Amino acid sequence: MIDKKKELNNNIKEMLKEWGISEAFYVKVREASSLNNEEYDNLALEYNAPLGKSWGAMQLMYQEIDGQAKIDEGNFHKVCAWAISISQVFMKEDDEAFFKQIASKTFDQFYKSDISYKESFFKRVKRQSVHMDCLDNQDLLDIEELNILNDTHIKSVIGRNLKDNEKMQGYLSKKDYPTNWECALDIRKKIVTGDGLSKDMEIFAGYDWAIKNCNVKGEPIEHRNKLINGYDNAKNKTRSAIIIGKFEEDYYD
Repeated sequence: MIDKKKELNNNIKEMLKEWGISEAFYVKVREASSLNNEEYDNLALEYNAPLGKSWGAMQLMYQEIDGQAKIDEGNFHKVCAWAISISQVFMKEDDEAFFKQIASKTFDQFYKSDISYKESFFKRVKRQSVHMDCLDNQDLLDIEELNILNDTHIKSVIGRNLKDNEKMQGYLSKKDYPTNWECALDIRKKIVTGDGLSKDMEIFAGYDWAIKNCNVKGEPIEHRNKLINGYDNAKNKTRSAIIIGKFEEDYYD
């Protein structure tokens, strides 16, 4: 028996990679269509539409979902469970493993994790939700899968407005640092190099900018003194003293 997955050419594989769709699920959707494999592949490539909607239409759907997700302590694990189930439906093993890893955490641990980790979570949830809405031909899914896809509670969770959720908005907009001194050092680097901040900016003004635009260990910076003291105290510790000393030698001496 021919492995239909091996029939996919490189152009199809690249398109699926761009969309985040598994090859196995693409084959399942293709087989459920009224077209033969070659016709479906040609149309999918021509319109960049592996699930029957063009890339342009997909982008509009993504934009509609931007700002339409609210994850909080009360629904965090429910969303994770939904995401795991959706990943299984779409045969996305990497997404499934990723969501299982997140589901093993508490909401507080997720809240304090690195910003890129949280961004990946939202991107994958959004992608799965859009792919779900792309499936015009749901005959290719069995009853159990349809029940997963049509979970109205989760749809209502995803349909809420992220912009009204100040805490989650902060996740996606602020850079997170492991320590106060590393944040302070980066602010100083931004100033002396002009990379993101003006070279004319005073250091204290840079620290005030950091209060609005940065977190330390997932938490807001309460006052510029946290950065001032963190930087000064770090000069008395071996590893950080070496890093700071090299920076000051390069830029201040």
